[in-house]
Amino acid sequence: MSRLSSYRASLKALGLSGFIKYIFLKRLDRDHAKIFYQTSVIKKKRCFPSDLFFDYWFSGRDLYVSFGYGEYHVLTYVSEKDYRSIMLYFPHSLVEIFCEKVYDHCREFSGYDTLIDVGSTVGEFIAYSLVEGFRRERIFSVEPFSFIVVRRRGRAINTH
Repeated sequence: MSRLSSYRASLKALGLSGFIKYIFLKRLDRDHAKIFYQTSVIKKKRCFPSDLFFDYWFSGRDLYVSFGYGEYHVLTYVSEKDYRSIMLYFPHSLVEIFCEKVYDHCREFSGYDTLIDVGSTVGEFIAYSLVEGFRRERIFSVEPFSFIVVRRRGRAINTH
């Protein structure tokens, strides 16, 4: 793909203001630009529930990812040394979970007492479980590259 056609595809996917931000970020930090591009395109697919909040930001060189649903809030911290590992997976896993609905076969989350998420990445499966009805306060997340805190009404409820 030529550079011009790549720019056209990016402009179409991001819109003008997003494209300008993407080009600016690409000059400063290619990793940040890649996450911005992928998450912006995902948000435009409009396959997230309207009441699910999703955002990410950098503080210094560390990455934070946030999901909010009802009285629950999932906040993930990924250090600079590890965010490249996470970055390769989390934007695509968001598409798989919320757009392609790979977990649609297991929708009876309301009947379970405990949620154990092994390979949590940034907590996107936890967010999906909350959207689908999991309402207990026993959540265990296992991820060597990130630290995840799940809060319910401001109180931490998970064990990492």
